[in-house]
This record gives sequence, structure tokens and C-alpha cells, in this order.
Amino acid sequence: MNYKERENLRKEEQEKREVKELEKRKKEAKLVTKISTKSERMSQKFVEYLCQKRIFHTVDFSKGNFIIQIMGLTSTETNRLMKKMIKQMKLSTSKQEPQAPAA
Repeated sequence: MNYKERENLRKEEQEKREVKELEKRKKEAKLVTKISTKSERMSQKFVEYLCQKRIFHTVDFSKGNFIIQIMGLTSTETNRLMKKMIKQMKLSTSKQEPQAPAA
């Protein structure tokens, strides 16, 4: 094995390590998740649930919407939390289509 082959092999291994490190960082990244609702009752339910689970969050009310921001969770923790919250509150995960304006 000559010098160039060894150097190319070393570069490939370095690139593989960098890709693995980047994937690891993505998994461990902290996210900010936003939940938006127009219902005060639903926002209170969300806040109560987050308080019971001791999850850091903030609540903002603007333009008729309650916006709850959940901070400091990784993507896997966020996904797990959302699944549990949806199941416990018996919510639907289907997306609503925008309503047509009244004629």
C-alpha cells in the first residue's frame, strides 16, 4: 500500500466518523415544539398535562391563539410526549383542511 492509498483510506475513515458524529448530534439536539390552539379549555388541558409531567413550557396568547412552547426535549422525547398526550387526551392526528371563505 503506497502513501496515497493510505492517505485516501484515512480520509474516508475520517469522513465516516464525522457523519456518525453529526447524526449523533442531531439525535441529541434540543428542540422547541409549538402547540397552537384557539380553545382556552384545550390550552389549559395541555398546560396541566405538561405541569404534571414536569416539562418546561411557556404559554403565549396572541391574535386569538394560545401558543404553548415546549423546550429542552430531544426529537425522540418530543415524539414520545406527543404520542402520549394524543392518546391520553383522545385527540385526532388528522390535519384539518383550510375552510373556504363564506360567500
